[in-house]
Amino acid sequence: MIRRFDLPALVLAGTADPWSTAAVTAEIVASLKRPEQVTLKGSGHLPNLEAEAEFNQALTAFLRSHAPA
Repeated sequence: MIRRFDLPALVLAGTADPWSTAAVTAEIVASLKRPEQVTLKGSGHLPNLEAEAEFNQALTAFLRSHAPA
């Protein structure tokens, strides 16, 4: 169902996440029409807390790249 939405989507994952593994991330990316993937090295399941600066940078870049002109 999610594949029907033609919208950009940021998939942000951490390399040290024990629950959302690389395989899970790949499955999520494959289910989206316009995914943009960012992987934060060393971050676990809460990258917004564990790698705050990198998370904010990735999110800000994504939002700016899709902001209306």
